[in-house]
Amino acid sequence: MNDIDPELVRYSPVLVVDADVAAATDLVRRLQSRGFAADVAISATAAKAAAHAKHYRSLILALDPESASDLACLASLRSKLPSTWIIVIGADAHQDSLSPTLRHCADALLARHFSLDELIFRLAAFAHRPRPP
Repeated sequence: MNDIDPELVRYSPVLVVDADVAAATDLVRRLQSRGFAADVAISATAAKAAAHAKHYRSLILALDPESASDLACLASLRSKLPSTWIIVIGADAHQDSLSPTLRHCADALLARHFSLDELIFRLAAFAHRPRPP
């Protein structure tokens, strides 16, 4: 995807939250190779601390949509970061079968095996508009 405006990309700092450090680091490296400012957090607690220290426009959260603890993490991040866009990775189910927490707290859902271009398209779509309350 070569039509992404470099200024737009730099304007959108991203925080990748994933307990799998290798996967999170790989995604951050891939985003950085496309010009994004991106950081890693390996837990909700680390994500909240990072977001307190730096304003992130978007948060990419890898989670198991069937896990109560992952959904609680998502709800906690949403309540602490109301103006941050949240993209959830791992939501393979149809929208109708997703939990109310996931539908309410996530701004976008991506299947576990997403393309980098698909993720960048989602991030770019958020970049010029504030998140509604």
